[in-house]
Amino acid sequence: GHELTHRIKDRIAMLEGRWLLSASCNADFAIEHVYGHHVTVGTIKDPASANKGENVYTFYIRSTVMGHISAWKLELKRLRKKEYSPISLRNRMITGYMMSAFWCAVFYFAGGFFGLILFLGQAAFAKFILEVVNYMEHYGLSRKPEQPVGPEHSWNSTKTMSTLVLFSLTRHSAHHETPRVKFWKLDPYKDAPQMPYGYLTTLIICLIPPLWYKIINPSLNEWEQKNLPA
Repeated sequence: GHELTHRIKDRIAMLEGRWLLSASCNADFAIEHVYGHHVTVGTIKDPASANKGENVYTFYIRSTVMGHISAWKLELKRLRKKEYSPISLRNRMITGYMMSAFWCAVFYFAGGFFGLILFLGQAAFAKFILEVVNYMEHYGLSRKPEQPVGPEHSWNSTKTMSTLVLFSLTRHSAHHETPRVKFWKLDPYKDAPQMPYGYLTTLIICLIPPLWYKIINPSLNEWEQKNLPA
C-alpha cells in the first residue's frame, strides 16, 4: 500500500494502494503520508516524526490523532481548491472510510461479530506496527522547515532480509529524497544514519523505551554534533 500510493500519476496503482490500506482502516495514510509527511518530515509540523526522548507509546497516540487531523486538512484544502463539496464521494477520506466499512461488512457476514472483532483487531495491530516503524525511521532526526530534506533525515538499514521483505523501505533516505522512484531503484545510502539492527529487531527494541534510548541515543548524539548548529 505504501509503495502504490506514491505512484500518484497511476490511478490503478493508487486505487490498489488505498484498498490495501483500507484493510487496516488507514484511510488517512495515502493522503497525509504523501502530501504531509514527505513535505514536513523532521520538522515540528510532522506528526510522523518522533522527537528525541519521546517514547513510542506517546508517539503512537500523537501520530495517529494528529496524522488523521492533518489528512482531513489536506483533503479539505484540495477540495476547496477544486471547488468540490467536502460532503461527496470526491472526498478521499469519506471513500476511505467506505472502503474500510466494506471490509467490516465482509468479515461480519463471514464470521459474525467474532469475525468483525478479528478484523478490527488486526487493523489496530497493523496501525500500531506502522506507527512504530514511523517512530524508528525518523526518531530525533530534526530539521528546520526551510532546510531541504536530505539523506541525513532518515534512519536506514542495510540488512538484506529487511530490505527484501519490506520492498526496500529500509532505504528510507533515498525514498524521501526521491519518493516517486520505484523501490528497486532506491540508493542504499550506506553513509546515511543507520539503525542498530534490522527492522524487526529494532522494532522490538523500540517497545522497551529505556533500552531503545540506551542503544540509539549515542548514535543520535553523534548525528546532532554533525548536523545541528552549535
